Amino acid sequence: MRHGNIKLVVTDLDDTLLSPEKEISQEAVSLIEELETSGIRFTFITGRPAYAVKRFAEKVKITAPIVSCNGAVVYDWETGRILKDIPMRMEGVETILSRAAEIGLTALVYAGGVEYALSETNWTRIRKEAGRELPITDVESIRKSGDPVYKVNIMADGNEEAFASLKDQICELRDRYCIALYGNSGCEIVDKHVNKREGLAELCEVCGIDMENVLAVGDNANDQEMLRAAGIGAVVANGTEETKACADYVCDAGYTAGVVEAIRKFAAKESGLKLSTSTNIYFERKDGDLIPVDETMRQCAAAGFRYLDFGFAELALASKRFSGQEWREEIQEYIDLAEQLGLRFVQAHATIFDYCNKDEEYGKKEELFWRSIQGAGMMKVPWLVIHPSSYLVDGRIHPDTHQKNVAFLRRYADIAAKEGIGLAVENMWGRTKAGEKPYCLEPDELLRLMEDVNRENVKVCWDVEHGSIEKLDQRKALHMLKDHIVATHISDEAGVESIHILPYLGNADWDEILGALSEINYRGVFNFEIQHYLPGVPKELVPLAMRLAYEVGMQMADRV
Repeated sequence: MRHGNIKLVVTDLDDTLLSPEKEISQEAVSLIEELETSGIRFTFITGRPAYAVKRFAEKVKITAPIVSCNGAVVYDWETGRILKDIPMRMEGVETILSRAAEIGLTALVYAGGVEYALSETNWTRIRKEAGRELPITDVESIRKSGDPVYKVNIMADGNEEAFASLKDQICELRDRYCIALYGNSGCEIVDKHVNKREGLAELCEVCGIDMENVLAVGDNANDQEMLRAAGIGAVVANGTEETKACADYVCDAGYTAGVVEAIRKFAAKESGLKLSTSTNIYFERKDGDLIPVDETMRQCAAAGFRYLDFGFAELALASKRFSGQEWREEIQEYIDLAEQLGLRFVQAHATIFDYCNKDEEYGKKEELFWRSIQGAGMMKVPWLVIHPSSYLVDGRIHPDTHQKNVAFLRRYADIAAKEGIGLAVENMWGRTKAGEKPYCLEPDELLRLMEDVNRENVKVCWDVEHGSIEKLDQRKALHMLKDHIVATHISDEAGVESIHILPYLGNADWDEILGALSEINYRGVFNFEIQHYLPGVPKELVPLAMRLAYEVGMQMADRV
């Protein structure tokens, strides 16, 4: 390995960053976002053309130009402007492409920003049914158009014998083109001077970064030159043996998890926690007045906070717009204000929805919960905190509570994934009217819930105040749940009548709590949920009190 400080991470998409289902895990999304805070840029180097990259680029934090078509095109993701490109000549491949189409193979040509198919096949029909545009044309029409051609694909799509009959002819073109062969399943052909190594070199030139400061992750033949050239070349566990032989590091994990492993090992930097506070910090006054969200955001920014947890629960109480037709416009206003103030939403709290127990307002509550998910997606927060629900029958907790929670979370995990977010289930406190402990008060119940839901985007938000009120062994609880904790609620309590107050003003054992967070290497958001700290503070002293909260939070985060 010839690497110094990693300044750029690049990864292949298919069978590398993407799962077999063509998804990117929430863990990977969050980790990639963290790279920017460490001054490390991130992008894709993929064989896919630009249009086929779009939905993945919208999911993760892209901070460098994207390299597509195996290195033939380097383009700016924000504007779509091509920064570097190397088109290919078609004369040498026209005969093979036409022959491939004749014998039932899928032949694709990417020209002028459009991917064309040379014939209708089972592969093209499936893609068209899924909404993908694949105009059918012939080689002559493409040539006459004058559009630059960047890449051609030939895919067996189950007809390996037919593809094998063309392999000798394809290999004869190696002196004129760069060809990536995938056994008898297909090939990709680009200009002779194009490969991912050259694409990476062009990218590094645009970014002003040396190759030795690059971590590159891939899995297959078309990644090999890139892996050899990068400061660190890593191959995911599902990569081919030939590609692993080109790598500096072979991951223990495959697909997305392998990319996460490589980033954590070579690029993720040890850093302090992200101190944030909930937008409910300055929400309610002692006289019952409610403070608008925009005013709270301005006070948070003035106090020094740069990260916020957005409280949809409080918004639902204070805002008629959130229940009306213009709720999206309202959320967008907060997003725009955050950008103006230099704030970033890093987690959120859903509206309170007791989903196991139906009443006359169940539909309205579910709609507001759904809006919380969509709003969190608009804010691009990785995790939305939700409360579990205790299923009550005749006032007592029913044995079906666990299964009802599992079913609900599985259903809404899939819905939340489409919005690009995860659900973080919070530990509870208190007693039901019948004097029973609510569901998920005990950490072992939360652990069982995580194991049975078994979704990548369903994790845990640990509320330390709840743990303190219930006199839990929080060190033991945090160690038990360490693989699932992605969010926190940090506050103190001085008994059940004095909760959500500033740390160090109550009963919580902060040596135990902060020590345990350090022991489990927690690196998520350290979020102050202290809405009962300021209600009685005179308005003229609120800025000072909020600044004190910021300083306390920074001291605590540094301790962790």
